[in-house]
Amino acid sequence: MRRPHTQVLKSKLEEAVVSSQDQQIVALVLTRLKKAQRMRELQQQAAEAWEELKRSDQKVQMTLERERRRLLQQSQEQWQEKEQRKTLQSPEQRCRRRDSQRKNVPMGESRWKEQTEDQESPRQEKLEKARAQAEHRKQCQVRRLREQEKMLRNLREQHTLQLQRRLVEACRKRHLHAVEGQKKVQDTNLSSLINYQARKVLMDCQAKAEELLRQLSLEQSFQRSQEIHQGRMKERHRELREKAQKEEEQLQQARWRAGESEEQRKMRKRILVELADEKIRQARNHVHKTTRDKVQHLRELSHLREKNHHILKLKAEKEEKCHIEGIKEAIKKKEQRVRHITQGKDPNFQEFQKLPQASRREERASQSNQGSST
Repeated sequence: MRRPHTQVLKSKLEEAVVSSQDQQIVALVLTRLKKAQRMRELQQQAAEAWEELKRSDQKVQMTLERERRRLLQQSQEQWQEKEQRKTLQSPEQRCRRRDSQRKNVPMGESRWKEQTEDQESPRQEKLEKARAQAEHRKQCQVRRLREQEKMLRNLREQHTLQLQRRLVEACRKRHLHAVEGQKKVQDTNLSSLINYQARKVLMDCQAKAEELLRQLSLEQSFQRSQEIHQGRMKERHRELREKAQKEEEQLQQARWRAGESEEQRKMRKRILVELADEKIRQARNHVHKTTRDKVQHLRELSHLREKNHHILKLKAEKEEKCHIEGIKEAIKKKEQRVRHITQGKDPNFQEFQKLPQASRREERASQSNQGSST
């Protein structure tokens, strides 16, 4: 009887936890959580793009700084070469010097100097050739420097355009984020209402589930208590039967000792059986009672126990009294018989005296046989 009721409680618990309306509310809450997760992902992507833009800007600045230092070093090297060339004399200066030397020195010395200058002419040609090569290298370096400057300008323009595009994208994402934030602010009341309803439904479901679990626990505990009580009642019934049987045996012994009549024995046995049946019937009625009158039933059971205890006490006192009275009566009869025998008033004893000796021996033998058979 209790198992179907337990299954019904479990099914009610499952229905309380899972219902269509609760599923819709939970789905709506999950949708809003997904939207919030998407917003966080977009914010993280915008932050990563901004960090990437900053890193790229730093790389371009470092590249420009390295190129500036290289160009500065090249310009310093060119300036040093120019200063070295200035130390060398030009051909016009050398001619003017030779003329001044010819005027100031004698004829022999002039010839010697001319020879010396003729010897130095190949050296001067080499110097002129080296100077021309240096000038050519200078022009190549200038041309290469201009090309590098042009390339740097192009790189700077590309980097500027890239920065502008990234800034525009960042501004667009910020604008989208601001718009979504405004929309989120507008949806705050709806979200709070949905969250409140979801929390309320979840709390109601939880309360309903707790109530059903509590009822289920009470049913199970009551079922266990009933099983325990049934076991105790069976044990009590068995003890009562054993006790009644033992009391019956004691009563039989007492009746045998006190010479109790058969009708009294049957009546006493019937009373004991009725008492035992009454106890069994009351115990069975107690098992089938519902939980609502459990307290009353416990009170009645306590009263019944007190009553049974009182009845058993009275019965024991009555049995003890009857036993004592029977013993007293037997003792009294025995004393009267002994007194009659001693006084010679017992008719059996008188007849016994009248019988011959042989008859007395036979009577004695028959009495001894009857005593052994009893």
